[in-house]
Formats: sequence, structure tokens, C-alpha cells
Amino acid sequence: MKYIKYLFLGIFIILSFYLTEKIIVFLEDKNPIMKEISEVEHLYNTLPINAYIENNTIIPGIKGKTINKRKTFSKMENFGSFNEVFIFYNYIKPEI
Repeated sequence: MKYIKYLFLGIFIILSFYLTEKIIVFLEDKNPIMKEISEVEHLYNTLPINAYIENNTIIPGIKGKTINKRKTFSKMENFGSFNEVFIFYNYIKPEI
């Protein structure tokens, strides 16, 4: 009986951390700043371009970038409104 109590306590603790994270993400998505970040996200994201060889010339690839929503939201929330200066990116390397 004692072990069952500890098992349920452990499961409860794990579920509470999981649910807390889900609630935080849900509330961030409802924030007007995060909504605006999501609306303009497609304007700032770029896909990586792979390198290729054309005739005797190697054309180098170009790295892509995506918005890091969490970091951007955190910085803009401290500022108080949406501002393009505070956008943080995650850079994506091309495959080749």
C-alpha cells in the first residue's frame, strides 16, 4: 500500500509538470503579441538553399532562418509591444 501511494504521487508530479507546460503554451498563444508574431512569421522565414555545381563552378548554399517564437515573445513581452528589432532567429544549415 505504501508503494502505491508513492507511485501515485510520482505520477501526479509528472502530470502536473506536463499540464503546467501545456497551459503556459496555451496562454502564450492567446497573447496579442504572440498572435502578431505568428501572423508575420511567414514574412521572415527563409528556406535553406543547397550548394550545387554548375559547369566548373561551385555555387555555395545559403542558410535559412526561422523565427524562435519563445525567445522573441519573451523579449517583446518585456518591451510591451511588437517590434521587429527584437526578433530572434534559429538558423538552418543547408543539407549540401
